[in-house]
Amino acid sequence: PGGIGRPYGKDLIFRPTLPMQILWAAMSFGSGPRTWITKIFGSIDPSSMYANSLYFALADVPGNIAAMALMDRLGRKRLLVLAMTSASVSLLVFADATAAAAAAVDSTEEGGKDA
Repeated sequence: PGGIGRPYGKDLIFRPTLPMQILWAAMSFGSGPRTWITKIFGSIDPSSMYANSLYFALADVPGNIAAMALMDRLGRKRLLVLAMTSASVSLLVFADATAAAAAAVDSTEEGGKDA
């Protein structure tokens, strides 16, 4: 009953396995640092397209290793909830930091106009 093929059995393929794989693929290929790819590549030497692609691919390795290690300890549901909560909190922190930086720039520009 166990083994690597168990998630693909008739009783599990459509309920947890397939939706989780679709969700993982959507999150891996459609979000995260990929939205800031031009900024990331602009900050490192953009002279080598292949080196940049390698750096970008290697950046996923630590997260994948951590996910594999935590999957057995926490389970799929707990890990998914933890990952989504962490992503939401980090997005809120980035949004707040961006708003604070924009406000600081605006106040600096306004201060320069008065002088």
